[in-house]
Amino acid sequence: MWRTGAEFGAPEVDIDAGELAAYRLARMSARLVQGLAGGSADPEQVWHALAASCPIDFAISRTLAALGRTAPMRSYTIDVLAIRRIQAFAPVEAPCSLCAEARVLHRSDAGPDAFDSTLAVTLTRNPDGARIAGFELDLRLRRRVAA
Repeated sequence: MWRTGAEFGAPEVDIDAGELAAYRLARMSARLVQGLAGGSADPEQVWHALAASCPIDFAISRTLAALGRTAPMRSYTIDVLAIRRIQAFAPVEAPCSLCAEARVLHRSDAGPDAFDSTLAVTLTRNPDGARIAGFELDLRLRRRVAA
């Protein structure tokens, strides 16, 4: 399963309008305070940048949770090493349902019962199949030990 080129999908990712609004408010408030703490940032510019990125951030976090529930990943402890090359193709409009498809780009051993993998993930809107976003995900997976 974890060979280069292997593909798998995730369960549908539902984006609820209320949850997205709460996430956006919490995230933007925290980031706005951080961004303005130095005093060199333009508050309007920081606000617009955060407003654009929050829905994609939320969709990515929901997608990571959905991928963790898939058969290929369920038997592993998953450490997210990096989320890279994020591309937004269309806005995330809530409520909506997204589908995630993952393709293995790389796999290498990381010790006994562990390996690193890079996945290319594409999010599409259900049911019309419009591409919403894409990103690469660097993971370390460790086989779970039965208790």
